[in-house]
Order: sequence, then structure tokens, then C-alpha cells
Amino acid sequence: MKKGLIVSVILLMVLLSITACGNGANERQGNNQTDNSQSEVNDSNSASGGDNSSKEPVITEEPNEPTAPPAAEESTDEPAATEEPTEATEAPVEDTPEPEVIETEAVYVPSFDTEGWSWTTYTAENGLPTSLPDNIMRAIAVGPDGDVWVGTGNGGVLYFDGSTWTVFTKDDGMSSHAVRDFLIAADGSVWAATSWGLDHYVNGSWTNYLTEDGLLSNSVLSLAELSDGRIVAGTSSGISIFDGENWENFDSGLPEMGVLSLAIGPDDSIWVGTKDGAGHLVGNTWTAFSEEDGLAYKAVHAVEIAPDGAVWFGTSGQGASRFDGSWETFRSDDGLSSYYIQAIAVAPDGALWFGTSGSGIYRYDGVSWLNFTTEDGLAFDWVDGIAIGPDGSVWCATRDSGISVFSP
Repeated sequence: MKKGLIVSVILLMVLLSITACGNGANERQGNNQTDNSQSEVNDSNSASGGDNSSKEPVITEEPNEPTAPPAAEESTDEPAATEEPTEATEAPVEDTPEPEVIETEAVYVPSFDTEGWSWTTYTAENGLPTSLPDNIMRAIAVGPDGDVWVGTGNGGVLYFDGSTWTVFTKDDGMSSHAVRDFLIAADGSVWAATSWGLDHYVNGSWTNYLTEDGLLSNSVLSLAELSDGRIVAGTSSGISIFDGENWENFDSGLPEMGVLSLAIGPDDSIWVGTKDGAGHLVGNTWTAFSEEDGLAYKAVHAVEIAPDGAVWFGTSGQGASRFDGSWETFRSDDGLSSYYIQAIAVAPDGALWFGTSGSGIYRYDGVSWLNFTTEDGLAFDWVDGIAIGPDGSVWCATRDSGISVFSP
């Protein structure tokens, strides 16, 4: 009896053990199915880009990536932009060597004592011919004997012999009443650049030269004379050179065709100022200079050669530039408070005088600047033309108030 009970208990335990194993197997199978399903979901998310957590850092970094490359590109481009003008600057010097300009020694200029100097003003109401339509003066020149020639805005030419003023108009043979520049030639004759031709005054009469005579343009803006007596006329269409019989014209190669100012170098080369840069003509070859080369500003209204051989450029907007193989610019920090230079003249003592549009006139002795305005006695602070007499007197053609003279 006991023996049978023991056997029954053993059989029951075996059955319970088998049942437990079966349940464990089923649980493991269910877990594996769950794991496989989750793995399939994860794989599906990865293929479709559904893992947003891995994308967010990329989105955060993308705005920063385009920002960095432009900075690198700018720093790379700047040296290239700096090198190009340097090459353009070196090439002209190599192609057209200018030893006279670069190697000339400095010129001593004595100090300027204004004690005993005084101002005199001439207008249509005070000394000038009453026939003048206004007091607009555009150009002025003083001869070696002290005679003065003045070009007006619309009243012809004025001549002063030291005591009497005489006016010349179209009735006297001029081609126009609007005069832009004057030249007293080495032979004593007078040339006038007008708005309608080039006029020559010799032996008491005027001769007119127009395009039909060989002049490049009837709009003449500036004048200069070469050492052999040939006349250089800067026109609105380039340069015309006249030897008294024949014309040689240059209507290409300049920075801009309108030649606002002219100067002749010690080597007889021609320097020009235009509204779009400066130019240098040696033989038949032009070299252009711009702001990239060192010129203060592209619009050049005045050009002059200093006693030391350096070339000065008066710009309309950024002061004055000096060139002797390298560039130097003068602005308010240097003592030249006006950025608009209309005219430049060299005095017998070697000093340079500058006429400005709005700030009067300046004198530069190579070290310091002196400024003279209406407060000192100048008739008007806009000076389009400036010339120096043999006694050092300074003659100023003002835009709206006649002629002012500063003399000892």
C-alpha cells in the first residue's frame, strides 16, 4: 500500500516538471518573436530615415558650415586683389622708366612770412569791364612780365597789363566766350582753350582752330607746351598736339577721353588727368594710373610737376596725390582739409599752391600746409584757377566773385 503511494507521488512530480519546462519554452519563443518584431521595426526606421535623434546634430551643424567657407574664401581672395594692383603699378615703371622724376633731389623751400602781404579783389563792380555778364572766372595765367590773362565762364577773355583791364569776345575774333584754360607760350603768344575751339592770340589778332583744321574735338579743356614749342591740347575726345602746321592726335590709350588737366614732365613726357584716372604718355605709349595703383581718387582735375620732379594730382573727392615712383596722398590728417582740388601752381620759391572748391587756397612747402579763405581776404572760397606772378603774388580765379590777388 505504502509502496503504491510513493510511486504515485513520483509520477505526479514528473508530470509537474514536464509541464513547467513546456511553459518556459513557450515564454522564450514569445520573447524571441517580440525581439524579432522590434528588430524589424528598427531596421525599417533606419532605412526610411526615421532615426531623428541621429539627424538633429546634422541639422544643428548645417547653418555653421556655410558660414565658415565664405570667410576662408574672402581671406584667400584679398591677397590676390592686393597683388594685382601691385603688378599694374610695377609694370608702368618698368616699361617707362622715369629717372628724372624718381632720382631728382629735394628742393628747399623757404618759410612763408605773410607780413606785408595784402588782398585785392577785382569784379565787374570793382575794376573789371562792366560788360561782363557775371563774375565767374574759370582760368588764369600770368606771364613773365607780370601781364595777366583770365578766362571767364561766359564773358570771353580778360587781359590786365598792370593798370588797365581789356576784354576780348567773339566780336574780337574768339571762337567762344567760355574759356577753360590758358597757356602763355614761350614765344609770348597766348593760347585759350574754349568750349568751341582752340584760340591763338598773336600780333594783336585771334586765330581759331577747329576739327576741320585737324583738332580732335572743338571742346578744349586743358593746355600745355612741349620743350620744342608744340602745343598740347586736351580735349573731350583725347589729345591733339600741334606744331604750327600739322596735328598729331591721340584718341585711344587714355584712362578716359576727356582730358581735364595736363602737365609736361622734365623728359617732355605728357601727364594727364581725367575723370577716370591719370595717364602718362611717353612717345606713343600710354600708362594708366588708378586708385588701385595708389592714386587718391579717379577724378583728377589738376596735374602739376613740382621743382623736385614729382608729379602732383589734384583730385575731386579725395585730396591730393604725389608720385615720384611711389605714391603719397594728402588729406585732412596731413593738413589739407579740402578733398576737392581744382588747380595747382608752382611758385618761384618752390612752394605749391592749391585752389579748392569750397575751402579757399592752400600753400605747401614740403613740410606744412597754410590755408587762406574768405576770412583772410580771399573773395570766394571756390577757386577754379590759380597762377603765380614773377613777384610771387598769387592770382585766383574764383567761381562767383571775380579775381583775388594775394601780393607782397
